[in-house]
Amino acid sequence: MKRLLSHEKAPPKGPLRVSATLGFGRTHVSPLISKFVRQPPQVDVQLQLSVNPSALKDDSFDVCFRFGPPPDARVIAKRLAAHRHLLSASPTYLAAHCPPKVPKDLKEHHCIGIRQGEDA
Repeated sequence: MKRLLSHEKAPPKGPLRVSATLGFGRTHVSPLISKFVRQPPQVDVQLQLSVNPSALKDDSFDVCFRFGPPPDARVIAKRLAAHRHLLSASPTYLAAHCPPKVPKDLKEHHCIGIRQGEDA
């Protein structure tokens, strides 16, 4: 954020509305915003974190952090990082059950799924 604002001549001021998924927002966005608001005191950051964040179809937010491809061509998106999924199981569980070989094999297993947003 700081680098984007550095091209402006006047100091930034006014509201900055930011939206992010709960886990990503708590881990990555909140600490950055905490540092950011200490420097330009005229910026009022409004951060909304949600398990199921709102769609990107209106002007409710200035900056949104989401997973997956942009919903349409009107959204200006920049890839920040790769998002990888992790599948794990204990050796005891795998000894008692046939290990999955392809994703659809997971239907036959006891799984705990963690999702962030609708597309994760």
